[in-house]
Order: sequence, then C-alpha cells, then structure tokens
Amino acid sequence: MPAGPLRDLLSTLPVGKASQPIVTKDGVMVLMVCSRDQKNLGIPDDKTIAGEILNERVELASRQLMRDLQRRAVINQRS
Repeated sequence: MPAGPLRDLLSTLPVGKASQPIVTKDGVMVLMVCSRDQKNLGIPDDKTIAGEILNERVELASRQLMRDLQRRAVINQRS
C-alpha cells in the first residue's frame, strides 16, 4: 500500500478504533491509531541542539569511564 493512501486512511481513522481488514500480497493487516500527538518538526533552536550535543558527550564520557573501570577491576578473594 503506497504512503499516500495509508496516510489518508490513518488520518481519518478514529483513535482507539481498528480499521477494516486490508488485504495485501503478503497477507491481511488491520491498523489502529493508539494516540495522536502534534509536534513541530521544524528545525530545532540552537539551545536544543546544544543540549543534545552535551548529553551525547556526557553519555560517551560515562561509557568510556565505565569501560576503563571494568578493565582495571581486580577481584580479591579471601578465604
């Protein structure tokens, strides 16, 4: 099913209600919209981009530190 007709079907389908069965070459499918959110998909502002970059750097640094700690870990067994 091409994107245009699928988009049209989903845009008119009420939230929480299943569509009529749709027969395709691979089988039968039923679609349902669980919720609708409207988001601004435009270009994010500079502050948002800077925050995402900072979060990525912090995550990368934490993974590197954890990896280093795991390499240096020594297990002492006392009997």
